[in-house]
Amino acid sequence: MPFKSSGRGAYGPQGQKVIKGPLAPVWVTSGALSNGNVGQAYSVQLSATDDSGDAPTYTIASGSLPSGLSLSSSGLISGTIGGSAGTFTFTVNATDVNGRATTSSSLSITTTSPGLYAFTSATFTTGGKTGPDGPDISQARNGVGNPSWASTYLNMTTNGIQRWTVPASGNYRIRAIGAAGGTSTGTPGRGTSMQGDFSLTSGEIINILVAQTGTARNSGCNAGGGGGTYVWRDSNNNILVIAGGGGGTGNSTNGVDATTSQNGRNDTGANSTPGSGGNGASPGGAGWFTNGGTGLDNSNNGNRRPLEGGRGGNGNTGSVGDGGFGGGAGASGQSCGNGGAGGGGGYSGGSGPSIDTTGVAGNGGGSINNGANQSNSAGVGYDSGSVEITKL
Repeated sequence: MPFKSSGRGAYGPQGQKVIKGPLAPVWVTSGALSNGNVGQAYSVQLSATDDSGDAPTYTIASGSLPSGLSLSSSGLISGTIGGSAGTFTFTVNATDVNGRATTSSSLSITTTSPGLYAFTSATFTTGGKTGPDGPDISQARNGVGNPSWASTYLNMTTNGIQRWTVPASGNYRIRAIGAAGGTSTGTPGRGTSMQGDFSLTSGEIINILVAQTGTARNSGCNAGGGGGTYVWRDSNNNILVIAGGGGGTGNSTNGVDATTSQNGRNDTGANSTPGSGGNGASPGGAGWFTNGGTGLDNSNNGNRRPLEGGRGGNGNTGSVGDGGFGGGAGASGQSCGNGGAGGGGGYSGGSGPSIDTTGVAGNGGGSINNGANQSNSAGVGYDSGSVEITKL
């Protein structure tokens, strides 16, 4: 019996069965479909044609859709994308009213993470805090300008170290500036500026210790050293950049700037050993691996490396200055007229004079930069430090 087609339905005159169209559906949609972001709505219509004029029915033949999406019988892929970012491949059957199916070519949907929040750049500061102890969370959020993301994605340890959540994977430029030493007379040592480019991952935590200046209590007395500014990965304590802090002024001498090299300075001939290889000076400012040595600070309140809180050291007596947050050393001396100024914190601590010297200034700490496209400068930090981060 020859083939017979009719538009009147599945059965023709006298109850004869009518086969609608002699061919299986032909696919129109192929290859990669529209991409989508995790957490966002998604909708794509698949298309295949059939010579019967009726729309085919669609079903998954192999593979799988991204989490949260489903395929309707009419060929609409829709839903809210869930799960992890990735590329999902699958094939779909288009079946006509007579049960004849055609399988699509390999189809794919790539999903990406949209980032945790919108971000272009930010400058992290002390929020106006000075002295040996770091800011509280309110000061830190105010210091960065209180953007909408700060209440959720800028947090803090109990010691005042800021914890920033990276918004999206990519390359970032980070510039850290160390703090100046304290001064009651003369010019304090300045901090360094250390800038580099880094690849950061969405959701990882970056620890930021923004240095604070050393202090001076009385005019003409020895001042504390400035803190170093430290930026490192929370997951493995890997250093990104550290900018050294400057030395404090002696009662008649200027402080010594921090250096862009790794070891601390001892330019004033202080009776102490500067830090090297990431260690603290003895006595003087704290480094990355060890605290500053004794001789400048009260034994119970010595300057501390970042992984022990980063506190600045207390002055030896009530008449001389404290070190700045970021491991700056406090000044030595039983009175304003003897002892010397505190050394700066940094990757390695700057030296400071022991208690039996008189009026000698503190020395700046060392710095380190593990980024690409480096730009490093000494003599930049005239006040408390800062950290500038820019999405490239």
